[in-house]
Amino acid sequence: MKYLKLLTIFLVSLCFTNCSVDDNDVTIRDMVFGEADPLLATAKNYNAYGTANRQNVLLENFDNNNRNWPVGYTNQSYFRLINAGVYHLMGFSGTSVTNSGFNTLPLLNSSGNYEIEIAFRIIQNGTSGYKYKFTFASASNSYNNRIEILNDETNGNFNISNFPANDPNRNRYFDTNLSYNSPNGFDKLTIRKVSNKWFVFFNGNFIKQLDSLNIATSYFDFYTGKEAQIDYIKFDNLINL
Repeated sequence: MKYLKLLTIFLVSLCFTNCSVDDNDVTIRDMVFGEADPLLATAKNYNAYGTANRQNVLLENFDNNNRNWPVGYTNQSYFRLINAGVYHLMGFSGTSVTNSGFNTLPLLNSSGNYEIEIAFRIIQNGTSGYKYKFTFASASNSYNNRIEILNDETNGNFNISNFPANDPNRNRYFDTNLSYNSPNGFDKLTIRKVSNKWFVFFNGNFIKQLDSLNIATSYFDFYTGKEAQIDYIKFDNLINL
């Protein structure tokens, strides 16, 4: 028992000096204490919340174009089409051409708990540049509470950027590598906010826990230099947690 107490004290001390509060791995702290906040422990489970915990704010499944997303040829440079529940974007000859879809979407209450989910796939890998970029902001030219979620093909990383000075100088808030299903299936990106933490999931797998940021959602933009598709965009408020 004496040695067990000494080991516990050593592990706790080691954790306080070396463990990151944002680490998605099982830390020594978790092994000794478990997750301190049971609400956060639950939030790491992708399937934790059912209909009783969800208040849908937006479900854009592209069954129609009631939201007037841009479609067709524009300036003879790129193609956009909504067909069979999918938003298609493609540059001529698969070249790296800016393709964007944007519209005014509901504004999430970023002070509450919520979940944002996008199902998409990149069909063609094309040339260098952004593989894709999702932008959430209050307006196209606003950097206040702006978040950009992208895969930078220069280094192959998935990252989330914010703009602390409310100007174009980005800060890579979170950066990691991901394994994609595309082009064989739709990839599913989920950002869940609970108790001022973001929980990032990819294809239902927990990737990272980090401090949440204020995010504006009334403006949405999707950029790709590839051939890509979006299956749906969904916003839910998380309630009764």
